Formats: sequence, structure tokens, C-alpha cells
Amino acid sequence: MSAYLRYPKILNFELTTVCPWKCLQCYKSVGNIPDKNFDWSLLQLYITEAKKLGVGKILFSGGEPLLYPYIIQAITLVKDCNMELNISTSGVTITNELYKVLARVDALYVSLNGSTEEINKKSREGFKEAVGIIQLAPQKGIKTKINWVARNDNVYDFPQLYDFAEKMGVGAIDILKNKPNASDVIDSHLSYKDIVFLANFIKEHKGRTQINIESCFYELKNLCGIKIRNPIMKGCSAGRYSMSVDVNGHMLPCTHIKTRDSDYKGSSLAEFWHKDKALNQFRQNNKKYNECNDCEFLEWCKPCVLNIDRRCILKST
Repeated sequence: MSAYLRYPKILNFELTTVCPWKCLQCYKSVGNIPDKNFDWSLLQLYITEAKKLGVGKILFSGGEPLLYPYIIQAITLVKDCNMELNISTSGVTITNELYKVLARVDALYVSLNGSTEEINKKSREGFKEAVGIIQLAPQKGIKTKINWVARNDNVYDFPQLYDFAEKMGVGAIDILKNKPNASDVIDSHLSYKDIVFLANFIKEHKGRTQINIESCFYELKNLCGIKIRNPIMKGCSAGRYSMSVDVNGHMLPCTHIKTRDSDYKGSSLAEFWHKDKALNQFRQNNKKYNECNDCEFLEWCKPCVLNIDRRCILKST
């Protein structure tokens, strides 16, 4: 069986580096990145090619993608191509014109790491703006979901955040793995006890708001009993059924990769997917922890190759 799909089914674009916030957990070099926007002409070419290749889902990220100068045109283009579109936002002031177009988006993912400003500010800024968007979204016909990063300093607040999401009619909470920040440090590590608490809540909850777990968050998926044996679909999606393009047009398997080794800046998505040497090397990286061979979850677990030098939470008891 091939180690990846014929073409990616998910394509992420980093639309801009512009962002009003300086969040502690951000993996970008906060304060050291010049303001830059994705070339609009190039973005149109990529989206058109993605449609032809059969890409089903487009993601817009940043920076703050809602500050991209061509965000209205970009949303319109993707939706006119009949592709699913999800946009991530940390919370900004939205004009009435943009609100109208956002009603076409399949999901506006609002980044929120706590049910209160006190908890949220331990890792993120923009609490009031994020909550304001969530509260106003139903009146504007916008479908919202929440991106929540699981950390030691917010994990026991998750039930309260879930109650808030239910009350506001949020469609889902996506639980994201805590990854290295701009200093290559994972702050506020989860403990085994923390992740067991979170897994138990997920298994026992009966609310309408769906809970999704990021594909690379293998520890939580394992404790929730999610068993995916397909070698393409288990573990992180990067380079196997998803890819990203950064603000400079560099193609890469994952937005968290700091090096830009691709030879395919500004060229065909299809060429990169099938011919890029760095991407193929990434796919062939099957590094594991020393404890993996004796682990009960081995058959359906695939650790993140970018963080294999760090610890597995399940083996840190």
C-alpha cells in the first residue's frame, strides 16, 4: 500500500503573517516576522489547481487570516469551486461586509484556550474578541467551532469551556496537541493524570457539541480508544493526506516544520506532492520512542516525527 494518497485531500494556506496578538504558545517568531501577505495571483492559481486535483478541503490560517487584504475574494473563490473551507481566527473586529461572506464558510474556527480570560491569557491573547465572535455568530448565520490547545494550565477548565460552547451553539471543539512554541519549547506540558482526565470527559460527555481530536494527538486518541490501522490515516496527516503552503509560497507537509527545504516554491501542487525529495524523506521517517515496541497501542499509534526527541505522555508515568 502507498504511504500517501494520490493527491492531498486537505490543503492549508498561510495567508498572512499579520496578527494583532503576541500569544505565548505561538509557534511563529513573535515580533520578529515582517508583515507579509500571500500573493493573490499565486493563491488563485493554487486554489484552481487544487479544485482540479480533487482537494476537498481548504484551510486558511496565519497570522490572522481575517486580516488578509483579499480575504473576501479568497473565500468567494473557494466556495465558488464547491470546496469545503475552514478559517482559523484568534479574534479581530469584523466588518459587516466580511460577516456576510463568512456565512458561506463551512466553519470559522475561533482559537480559545479557556472559559475565562484568566485561564485563556496563560497561553493566548484576544479573549474578549474571540468570545465576541462566538456570541455574535448565530445572529450572522456563521457556523463556529473552537480550536483549543490541551495544556496543563487549562485542562481542568475543559468542562467549563465545553458548557460555554454548548450554550453558544458552537458546532465542535477541536482539541489540538500542545506543540513547540517559537523558542522550540513546549510550555505547560500535560501529565499522564491530565490526559486521563481529558480522555474520561470525552468518553463520557453527551452534549450536542462535537469533540474532535487533532490527528497528531496520538496519546489522547489512544486513551479514547480510537483505533485506526490504515497506515495513511493513522497519526499525523502531514504529507500523507494533507499539505501546507506558507506565506512565501513554500510548499511543505506541515505548518510546524521550521525548515523550508522544498524545491517547489511557486510551482505545481501536484509536482510537489509526487516529486519533492524533502517531502518523500519526511514520509519515510518512521522514528519511534524506545518504548513503542512493547506498547499496547503500537498497532494504531504513529508518533509525530517532528517531536520524537521529546517524551510520550503515556510513558511518562
